[in-house]
Amino acid sequence: MKNFYLAFLLGRPPRRMQSRSSGVSQKRSAIAAHFIVAGLFLALCSSCAWGRHHSIPSEGPPRTPRHLQLDRPISVATLHFPAGVYSWRSEDAAGYYYAAPRPIVQHTALGSVFRKGGIYVNKRDPRKLRGYVYWAGALAQIGNFSKKKYEFRD
Repeated sequence: MKNFYLAFLLGRPPRRMQSRSSGVSQKRSAIAAHFIVAGLFLALCSSCAWGRHHSIPSEGPPRTPRHLQLDRPISVATLHFPAGVYSWRSEDAAGYYYAAPRPIVQHTALGSVFRKGGIYVNKRDPRKLRGYVYWAGALAQIGNFSKKKYEFRD
């Protein structure tokens, strides 16, 4: 088993099995190991993308500004948040979510990926802004937009 993974990592095909009966059981255990490794990898990837889940009520709270305007686009790593008017979308116990006017663009080695997202505003301190995107089926907050130029509008 150890030699199989070493050969796999080095890009060489594994040696052929000596006997047929032991070869079949070794192949089955190698296949099972692949499924375990793939399952662990998927669990690790999906655990990094957890976030707050929130419902989308039909109307916003009375004291919350309905719009937030960004004068310039904001980039965080490979994500690019567009300039424009962000609309109030929903809230959770800690803050408000404003949806982007256009999809968030993520640049990857394979090309551009368009994601849903926007800007998150902290309830306790409305000067604390962060970006958010839906990633792997969950909401992930990204970056610190507090020093960027923005304006609340009704």
